[in-house]
Amino acid sequence: MEHTEAMRLQAAVKYVLGELPQAEHDSFEEHYFDCGECALDAQAAAAFADNARNVFCHEAQEVALRAAAAAGGTGLVRFELMAAVPASVVILMVVLVSAWQCFIQRMDSLKKTCNTARP
Repeated sequence: MEHTEAMRLQAAVKYVLGELPQAEHDSFEEHYFDCGECALDAQAAAAFADNARNVFCHEAQEVALRAAAAAGGTGLVRFELMAAVPASVVILMVVLVSAWQCFIQRMDSLKKTCNTARP
């Protein structure tokens, strides 16, 4: 496949979406490895498809949660909040312990510095 034909067919997008017939798929694949522009187009199309899939999945989850909340089914939301509270407490404890250890290490370092500075 020539570059102009790949551009005319929008082969990179169709390749990513699996819409090329097998013969064109194989031909574009051979071209893809030799053409940097088509390789970038295919990578961009793949990234766009992945991001679009993630956005639509996220939106579908939000719609489902809103529908459940409207129907009075707030159990899932309540469960998520119940799970978030202990997780945030654990994270806070880790941060506080890390800060305390850092403080103790700095104090020890300052004591050593002060002790070596004295005659």
